[in-house]
Amino acid sequence: MSWSPYCVALFAAVLAGAGCAVAQTPSAAPAGGSADTEAAVILILDASGSMKGRVQGRTKWDVARETVGKVLNELPPDREIGLMAYGHKGGKCNDIELLTPPAKGAGPAIIQRIGSLQPRGETPLTESVRQAAKALKYQDKPATVVIVTDGIESCKGDPCALARDLATDGIDFTAHVIGFGLSEKEGAAVACLAQNTGGLYIAANDADQLKDALQKTVVEAPVDVPDPQPKPAPPPVPAPAPAPVVAPPPSPPAAKPSLFSAEFKNGVDLSKWEIVNENKSRYGVMDGRWVVAGTRNGMLDNPKKENLLLAKTEVPQGDFDLVAEFTATMGEGTSHVSIGIYRDEKNFVEAGFWRDATYNTLDLGVRRLADGQATEQRSSVGAIGPWHRKADAGSPTMKHIDAQGVRLTLSRRGIKVFAALEYLGNPPRDGEYKGPVVSKEVSIFGLEGRLAFKAGVWGCTFDFQPCGENIVRLDKVELRTP
Repeated sequence: MSWSPYCVALFAAVLAGAGCAVAQTPSAAPAGGSADTEAAVILILDASGSMKGRVQGRTKWDVARETVGKVLNELPPDREIGLMAYGHKGGKCNDIELLTPPAKGAGPAIIQRIGSLQPRGETPLTESVRQAAKALKYQDKPATVVIVTDGIESCKGDPCALARDLATDGIDFTAHVIGFGLSEKEGAAVACLAQNTGGLYIAANDADQLKDALQKTVVEAPVDVPDPQPKPAPPPVPAPAPAPVVAPPPSPPAAKPSLFSAEFKNGVDLSKWEIVNENKSRYGVMDGRWVVAGTRNGMLDNPKKENLLLAKTEVPQGDFDLVAEFTATMGEGTSHVSIGIYRDEKNFVEAGFWRDATYNTLDLGVRRLADGQATEQRSSVGAIGPWHRKADAGSPTMKHIDAQGVRLTLSRRGIKVFAALEYLGNPPRDGEYKGPVVSKEVSIFGLEGRLAFKAGVWGCTFDFQPCGENIVRLDKVELRTP
């Protein structure tokens, strides 16, 4: 309160009863409304069997576990965050668990829980997001989920439809999706979770990209949102809209450039290749893909091998991952597909994928020849069906290889070389197959040669013995640094 000089002079008169005007400056009133509400976050971590696959020479699970720990250590202590995982119990599609309820300062508890998990089971992506949204009370307050996954839905859920429902029913529901090692096609199948809720889809192919993605979605994500408003009355039910067209996710930035890359989906540039022992009646280009109908003489050490696809560039020394993606109709006899580093028929190393129709088995192996002396390691590939029909032409496994394909990889780390095989698309995981198969290692001290791809049939002892044919459709070959 302040007094005018005139009032001060007449203070006695005030006491005597004479009135005086008083000018009061009101103090600032506190801002109305409550403080901004911070959206709670649940991190959904993929612990399915496919996380046993390798990236940078380590399992994807080990890379993800370590990277999540680093990012959570940077999290502000007042951030409300929780942890959900699926696949860690090795069960079926109900293998989903809220391991750490959302709470402020929960980062250390989450890191500890992740350390006790192992990847084992399925990918119930849709149901895990639904349960996380309910745990966050998404219909009453803002809610965010961040999903780290290396696979697509394998439990018949519809993530795109769920995302639309959560966005419509929730106060402010957002889903961010980090595709860890997903192909472009696989990424498009899960990106709708983010696109339909206003979130981010980020592709990550190594530890650095995964850390950047987690920082953008967990650490740097906007957390100040307006106070929730009363939920409006539901609008009239509109006529069914056509299914949205899901745009493919943005291509991830390449952390390290490929040493060699050849795409076969949109045309074949044979200027990069030499075809050894060419037989034009057994190969061609169909729908932009290299297609070879391999018959006998399918092995790299066979001097009569036909249509060996040999790159014109030498493979540099050092660690590498050599990857081939293809579909195959593997016929009678022993069908074989291999990718490797080839100098001549007595000096090479290859990753091979075999179907033995006699014993109905599938095998993955790595084979090295040095001056004609062979060293080989093989592993059985999990297949679906009774033991005596696993590799039958009509089995789920063989239908998948024919329709969706596989990724065959030859990797070198120091003096060790090993092979890996992974089903592409949505593999039939309800049988023995629990994720990528990795062979044992062989040692190699020096390796010179060119990138090679070969498909054929072998094991036919006599020229008159029928071998059938092995029809392979090649999509991609890439040589990259790990």
